[in-house]
Amino acid sequence: CYEEMVENDRWMIPANGGRETFKQYRNLSETDQIRYREYIDSMYLQYELQLADHTYMLSHSFFIGDEGSLKWKDVDHETVEEIVWRSPWRAFEYAGLDQYQDGNIHIIGHVAVQRVRELNDIEISSEAYMEQSVINIDCGCAAIGRGSFEQAGLCCMNLTEYDRGNADKAFRYYWG
Repeated sequence: CYEEMVENDRWMIPANGGRETFKQYRNLSETDQIRYREYIDSMYLQYELQLADHTYMLSHSFFIGDEGSLKWKDVDHETVEEIVWRSPWRAFEYAGLDQYQDGNIHIIGHVAVQRVRELNDIEISSEAYMEQSVINIDCGCAAIGRGSFEQAGLCCMNLTEYDRGNADKAFRYYWG
């Protein structure tokens, strides 16, 4: 519930913008607050999509196996935290890549590809990162204007092109 958010909640970390967002939300009219809550309640935490050749699982970072698509409003706070924060590339939120081996292709973000490459001692590149059945499309756009990324931006992925085997046409980059 939105009103139950507390100051030490992970969503309120200043770097995540939660505190400022919540402050602005509380200043909205009750009608607008309801409208925003209804919109957020309609959003998915993880989304399963079947195309011609593959099943894709889209999420911020992790997923709850065998659940398919899950809406934000239909799960408890702990499940939301798990899907949003767990990662195959962060030791303190670790979810091993073996947990993503369910026959699906997972499209995630959460940890910028520049950091993933650095952790794995791979030449730093700002393009989408693929390992096993996981494609990370977080190209560090949240770091534009802060941090030490030489090139950070936004990656958009065309799943139809990727599913057709056209990986060279599937990714579009917008650099900050």
